[in-house]
Amino acid sequence: MNYLMRGGDGKAYGPVPAETVRAWFREGRANLQTQLSPEGMETWWPLGEIPEFTDLAAPPPAGAPPFQAAFPAASPVAFPQTCGLATASLVLGILSPLRFGPLTGIPAIICGHQARGKIQRSNGALTGDGMALAGLILGYISLVFIIFYIGLMAAIAVPNFVQARNISQRSACVNNLRLIDGAKEQWALENNARPESLPTWSQLVGPDKYLKITPTCKTGGVYSLNRVDTPPACTKPGHMLPQ
Repeated sequence: MNYLMRGGDGKAYGPVPAETVRAWFREGRANLQTQLSPEGMETWWPLGEIPEFTDLAAPPPAGAPPFQAAFPAASPVAFPQTCGLATASLVLGILSPLRFGPLTGIPAIICGHQARGKIQRSNGALTGDGMALAGLILGYISLVFIIFYIGLMAAIAVPNFVQARNISQRSACVNNLRLIDGAKEQWALENNARPESLPTWSQLVGPDKYLKITPTCKTGGVYSLNRVDTPPACTKPGHMLPQ
């Protein structure tokens, strides 16, 4: 059985085996009123009331130094402390899925990894590995949720964006076809052209002509003028004047 011993300075020393307690008693560093606590228990008893040491009822050797003066030289008990980074990781991890997302999720992951490293290197002086692990898990969950949410929004937004862009490009192309058709009508009127007449671009486009520049389709389609009685057309599917 190992015991903790409370010194005259109020500090706990140990745990030490019963043989060490007996040696300290013989050296005068402990007496029958010295408080002992068996390892793993929180109750303290005088040394003389513990059955294992009832045979030490004899008085300490004459001239032995008092316990309070001699015992502080022994090593104090190093009670483990909770790692602050582990606590921070857990708190940040709890906050991340609730509202703050990556703003606290990423720091929770960083603090969690650092805390687990410090705890492993502390040789038992620090505790809180479970809290650090929980903070890590919550932080990663928040990141996975954010990535999933962004992917879902992208899956919804990208097709809509493509559709809107296609509609805009088609509208611009149809507007070009209207301009070309109007230029053809003006050319036919001024030149008394027959319905089967086929104008050329040089007759329609120019500084002093019906169109200042040659219209182009934004999607790479090619325009054909066609006859006077036939609307102009674009090679891009769906780009046509309404009938």
